Amino acid sequence: MNLVLGVMYLLFPMTWMGMFAWIGHSIGTVTSDAMNKATRQSNQAGEEGGRTVKGAATTAITKGKNLGK
Repeated sequence: MNLVLGVMYLLFPMTWMGMFAWIGHSIGTVTSDAMNKATRQSNQAGEEGGRTVKGAATTAITKGKNLGK
């Protein structure tokens, strides 16, 4: 009887919590990968827009002249 109670109150809950921890970790990994893939395109668009604005601002400030040469 003690073996049955030990399994019921210790082994089953430990197994149950371990399964949910493993599932949660797996779902978190999948979600993180999906978010990284989803935001990559918007990050690239932001970088391109920043370069465009920087180029336009530099051109406007120097009035088309290249000060470095």
